[in-house]
Order: sequence, then C-alpha cells, then structure tokens
Amino acid sequence: MLKRLSSGLVMLSFMAFLPGCAATDAALTGSQLDVETKMSSSIFLDPVAPEKRTILVQVRNTSGQPNLNIDTMIRSTLEQKGYQLVEDPAKAQYLLQANVLQVGEAQDKESVDKALSSGFGGALTGGLVGTGIGALAGGHRDAMVGGALAGAAIGYLANTLVKEKTFSMVTDIQISERVTGVVSGSSQHHLKQGTSGSTTNVRHEEGQWQRYQTRVVSTAHQVNLTVQEATAGVSKGLAESIAGIF
Repeated sequence: MLKRLSSGLVMLSFMAFLPGCAATDAALTGSQLDVETKMSSSIFLDPVAPEKRTILVQVRNTSGQPNLNIDTMIRSTLEQKGYQLVEDPAKAQYLLQANVLQVGEAQDKESVDKALSSGFGGALTGGLVGTGIGALAGGHRDAMVGGALAGAAIGYLANTLVKEKTFSMVTDIQISERVTGVVSGSSQHHLKQGTSGSTTNVRHEEGQWQRYQTRVVSTAHQVNLTVQEATAGVSKGLAESIAGIF
C-alpha cells in the first residue's frame, strides 16, 4: 500500500512538473519579438521626378486605442525616403489616407488571416478581440487530490506568468496619385429608409486622381507581450510597409 502511494505521489509530481516545462519552452522559443506585416494587394506607383515627390498624409484612428504614434512615424519614414510633406492638396503629387481599424490581442491566426484576405473595407471578425485569463477553481478533501490540485495550480501559475501573446493591427489605406488627363469614376451608396425601404445614391465624378486601395495587417508575437510593446512594433512595421509603396 505504501509503495503504491509513493508511486502515485511521484506520478503527481511529474504531472505538476509538465506544465512548468511547457512554460519554460514557451519562454525560450518566444523570447524575441516577432513582427510580421502583410498587405492584402500590391500597389505600383509610377516613378516621378524628385521635385514631384510631394505627399499629403492623413491618418485616422478608429480602433479605440488612443496611444498610437502612427501618424508621426509614417511622416518621418516618408521624409527619410526624400518625400516632402505638404498640407495643400493642390501642391501634392500623392494623397495618403489611412484608417487604423483595430489594435489589440488576436485570439487566433485564422481571424488575422481573414482580416487580411477580406481586403480594403472588409469586415473584422470577433477573433481579433482580446481575451482574459480564466480563474482557477477547485478543491477536494482528500490529501492526494489536494496535492494534485496544488501541482495544477503551480502549472497554471507558470503558464500564466509565461504566456505567448499575439497582437494585431488592421489598417485600411487609400493612395491617390495625380495623373495627366481626366480620371472618371462612379460610386453607389445604399441608404436604408426605416425597415421597409432603401435609397440608392449614384455619383459620377471626374478628376486628376488615380486611386488605389489596400489593407495592411501587422502582427507582433512574443512571450508576455504588453500592449505598449506590441503597438510600437506593429506601428513601425506599418510605417515601413507604407513607405515601401513609394
């Protein structure tokens, strides 16, 4: 009986040790910040003379994450590439408009992939919303089971303290390029009228702007990654990706 009890205690100790091993492995493999930036579709702009490298930048943030420094970072990156920032559209060769739609923890890779594949203006899935950590509960009168719960608590604590996290940033981008000649286009807007009808507005326009649209999804992955660290990483990736178009 004593021998079987000892064997059981050894087995429980080994089971409690396993989660710690998993946490240690995660800490080793995910210790470095891994930032990845992808664009839903490529944009190719014709080269222009140095004196025409003028751009108006307009960055909006509707993500609900206020502490973003993307606008400054994008402007600085473009200036480093030799572009002059202007505030008057009449003096701009290019218009860069960006809207940050989402910044936060991603629950799964599939949600990030769907956000990218849906492209400019596509819907975002609920998997891009962060998740909390569940509470630990349990208890038993038996001493041996209590030891197992203690081991589970240790493993839970280890996995909580060492947790791999992935943050994502989803940004829609529109670039307008001034071209020679006239560009014609049309747009339709469907407006609901109560619950029984709708109205369609059609607008035809002509101008000198050739417009391109794309979506950029940046992800940051690291053990115990904070929002501040992730935001800095994905913002840099976004700025470099946009600057790479020009």
